[in-house]
Amino acid sequence: MLLDGAMGTLLHERGIPMDECLELANLEHPEWVLGIYQSFLEAGSETIQTNTFGCNAYRLET
Repeated sequence: MLLDGAMGTLLHERGIPMDECLELANLEHPEWVLGIYQSFLEAGSETIQTNTFGCNAYRLET
């Protein structure tokens, strides 16, 4: 099993600055997150992970 869809890279390409918390896209741009997941599934992915890698109190504080 191989899991790495480059979620961060794809969100940066859509306009989220490098210094912003990528997990906020779940709330602020859910259509981007959904679109990325849909493209993973269309490409043949059988497993996807949540966009919560850096979702912790320290990261969300910034």
